[in-house]
Amino acid sequence: MPWWGYAYVAGYLAFAAWWVRDDIKEQRSIWFLLAEVVSDILLVLVALAYWHATLRSVIHPFRLPLFCAGVAWLVVEVPSEFRKHLPDPELSTQGNILVAICGLLLATLILGPLLYWGFSYAVLGKTVP
Repeated sequence: MPWWGYAYVAGYLAFAAWWVRDDIKEQRSIWFLLAEVVSDILLVLVALAYWHATLRSVIHPFRLPLFCAGVAWLVVEVPSEFRKHLPDPELSTQGNILVAICGLLLATLILGPLLYWGFSYAVLGKTVP
């Protein structure tokens, strides 16, 4: 795995820790926090397997269920976060639309490589030799 891949994973884990810290401050349930942490671990695990043959050999039979479980939480969490924060009564309709678009772009930037590597390995069977 190239250095920038490790830097990305480290950055993602830092964001994930920040999100969990934020959820703890908001007094989210223990099940919510557990689902979020497990989802992050599963997504990172499958994405790293895209790059590392040793890890691939360990999780290969479980790659698709692990990836699907990680993504399933995103399908639940992302709309939940949007409902929690939008619409903001202090913003105009255009302002709320802009915030939603920026939120989707930011989520895409943060999750994009992780989902690409995980999907490439878990679903398409592609890996880096």
